[in-house]
Amino acid sequence: MLGELESLSKPRIEVLNKIDLLPEAERAALLVRTKSGPKGTGDPDGIAAVAVSALTGEGMEALLAAIDAALQSDPVIEAELRVPQHEGAVLAAIEAGMVVHTREYEGNIVRLSVSGPVSLVGRMRRFRARGE
Repeated sequence: MLGELESLSKPRIEVLNKIDLLPEAERAALLVRTKSGPKGTGDPDGIAAVAVSALTGEGMEALLAAIDAALQSDPVIEAELRVPQHEGAVLAAIEAGMVVHTREYEGNIVRLSVSGPVSLVGRMRRFRARGE
């Protein structure tokens, strides 16, 4: 099926859900297996394997890290931005495409600590705080 969709060459992540249902010994063995392989991918072929529990949230940080690693073409970076309040379109783009960690108002300037795709942060370079 993946061959028909021409996606065999694209990054893949094997997500092993419901690990909360496994006995502790099996869960530990599964967690060791998912960390073996090249660069912790869990698979000698390089396919990332991540064990998670949607119920308890266990393994979600590892899943997000695996997704971030698989999407290397536009990695997530952190930045400090200073945007004038009258730049509504810019502020809307930041809200839509980035994670805003902090927001402070300094007169008519909005100071933002954000993380987002390097492509979007790059388009905001004129608003980067000095020293960034």
